[in-house]
Amino acid sequence: SAAGSILKRVLVEANAAVSGAPNVLAGNESNSVLTNEGATAENYHTLPAAAAGLVFTFIVQDTDGLRIVAAAGDTIRPGAVAASATAGFVRCATQGASITLIAINATEWLATSVIGTWTVDV
Repeated sequence: SAAGSILKRVLVEANAAVSGAPNVLAGNESNSVLTNEGATAENYHTLPAAAAGLVFTFIVQDTDGLRIVAAAGDTIRPGAVAASATAGFVRCATQGASITLIAINATEWLATSVIGTWTVDV
C-alpha cells in the first residue's frame, strides 16, 4: 500500500573540491549524486577502488567542469569508446552533462548513462 511504502532518497552533494584537494569518495558513498554546483575551478573527484556494484552519478551543474579520476589500478570507460588509462580520468565542462558509473569488477568502471561528451584520458 502507499501508506506502507518507504521513500528512499539518494544523497545529492554539491562539491567544489579542486585538483590540489580532490573529493576522495569512499565505497560507503555508493549511490550518491555529485555535482560541481558552486565550483570556481574544475571540480575533482577520485573514485574509490572499484568493487563490483558500486555506483556514482556526476552532474555538471557549473561550466567550470568536473573531472572524475579512477583509483590506482582502475579504469573508466564512458560508453562505447576506449577506457581511460589506469588511474586515468574522464572530464566534461558542458552544463547539464551527466554520467553514471558502475564498477563491473575490481578494476573497471563503466558508464551506464552518459549525457554530453566526456573526454577520456587515454
